Amino acid sequence: MDILEFSKNFPLQIFPHGTILLEEGSRKDVLYVLLEGKIEILKGGVALASVATRGALLGEVSLLTDMPHSATCRGVAVNRLRSLRRHFQAG
Repeated sequence: MDILEFSKNFPLQIFPHGTILLEEGSRKDVLYVLLEGKIEILKGGVALASVATRGALLGEVSLLTDMPHSATCRGVAVNRLRSLRRHFQAG
């Protein structure tokens, strides 16, 4: 089973261009699975990379380790993602 299949029952979220999904140094109890769009990865305000790969994970290390986010993730397009919260409860 791949991550897209695994996440199909997670809530769908749509974020407009420019949305900060995760902020460097902050804690947010969520993991995102990218379905469509493009995310820019920034460290210290400097763009390091961009991610547009369907199925890419964002925030997984922080969710699993309870450490602050090591980078900022900002949408540079309209983004469709699935989200999993630390205290997920199946419906």
